[in-house]
Amino acid sequence: MRGPAPPLRLLFVINDLARAGAETQLVALALALDPARYDRRIVVLKERNDFADALAAAGIPVVALHRRGWPDVGIVLRLWGEMRRFRPDIVHSFLFLGNLLAALVGRLAGVHWIVVSQRCSYDATLPPFWRYVARLSHRLADCVVVNSRAALAEERDAGFPSSRLVHVPNAARSGVFPGDEGARGQSSDPQVVAVGQLETVKGHRFLVEAWPTVRRAHPDACLVLVGEGSARRTLGEQARRLGVADSVDFAGFRSPADAFIAGCDVLVQPSLTEGLPNAVLEAMAAGRPVIASRVGGVPELVVDGETGLLVPPADSDALARAIVVLLDDPDLRARLGAAGARRARTLFSLDAVREAVEAVYGAAGAPSAAVVAPNR
Repeated sequence: MRGPAPPLRLLFVINDLARAGAETQLVALALALDPARYDRRIVVLKERNDFADALAAAGIPVVALHRRGWPDVGIVLRLWGEMRRFRPDIVHSFLFLGNLLAALVGRLAGVHWIVVSQRCSYDATLPPFWRYVARLSHRLADCVVVNSRAALAEERDAGFPSSRLVHVPNAARSGVFPGDEGARGQSSDPQVVAVGQLETVKGHRFLVEAWPTVRRAHPDACLVLVGEGSARRTLGEQARRLGVADSVDFAGFRSPADAFIAGCDVLVQPSLTEGLPNAVLEAMAAGRPVIASRVGGVPELVVDGETGLLVPPADSDALARAIVVLLDDPDLRARLGAAGARRARTLFSLDAVREAVEAVYGAAGAPSAAVVAPNR
């Protein structure tokens, strides 16, 4: 009798392993996969690895290629060498540069099955030339995994074959729990939290612009911005100019931000564009009500009026009204939070996401077969 089949050699490729959205999703997936079925390895194009302990404990090697700025022609040779040594059956890449290099080098190295992941709207975030380059990796790959229906529709509209597109949403982490006092300590003051990089595209300036209106209705409310980025100084100056600097707390980069999410009264995601934001998903899993911009895949997470409130992007008045509505009504906050937690557990569990990705990997044994995974 034949023994069990050897595990498939699976190589993940990404720029680095900072604690950010796509990186967190990659690590969660790698840890969830059965080591008896998958021999897992991760290549980071740079060297940062914020998950070193967890990955080492699971026996998942991480190989750093030490990319030296741009252009670094040598990165192609180093990645090719790693693929030739490991000889993966499947390469699964994340983010722009990871996708491009993994697809190109994977083809040169003769990899059997190449999967690239699109985590945001290319039309909203990339100029035309780089949009074309990003989609080149799609055409070199066997399968493109997108994490939102919005991105799925965008790629179909761009002419990419539906048979090679698969929708697999992000997974809600289980480490954020309802009822955790979190970062607020013993304070009973209303706390509004936004988690994300302090960059223009995240729309924080509209949240700060809305804050004086919120403070007039709730003078004891506190706004906590968790994250760092190039807009930090501008946002601080804006808060001082509007006279609300004493109630806006720049908490800096926190990894993870679980305590802030679990301890808030409302989580706000004021982004101008998004894929499927982890902060929103984690707030829902923690039973916290969410106010978010109606952009990208956000409406796939937040059902307006049922699990949170959606507002138009770049609309500080709408943000202010929504925040005041929730701070005025603790029963509404509790109802939206509970419904969000149920939705996160039901539709965005790690087990469901793992099974969907395994369906994509399963097609590696039959290259001509159509790839099928759940489209929720």
